[in-house]
Amino acid sequence: MNNAGMSAWFYQGDGLKLWEETYAPFNLVPSAVSGGGSADGGWFRKKINAIGDFNGLKMRIGTGLGGKVIARAVERRS
Repeated sequence: MNNAGMSAWFYQGDGLKLWEETYAPFNLVPSAVSGGGSADGGWFRKKINAIGDFNGLKMRIGTGLGGKVIARAVERRS
C-alpha cells in the first residue's frame, strides 16, 4: 500500500485498532506516522549485478538496518 492507502486503512478501516490489539500483549503502543515512501533499492547510474558492484560506490541509504546490511555485505566481499 502507498501512504494514502495505509492512512485510510489505519483510520477508516480499523487498522490502527488491530495494530494496538496486536501490540498490547507486549506492553507496546504503536504510533502511526506518515512516511515519505520507500526507496528500497536505491537509484544508481550503473547496473548493480552483484554485491561487489557496491565497492567504491557512493550512495545514501537510511541509517539503521538497511545501511548495516549493505555495509556488512560489502565488508565481507572485500
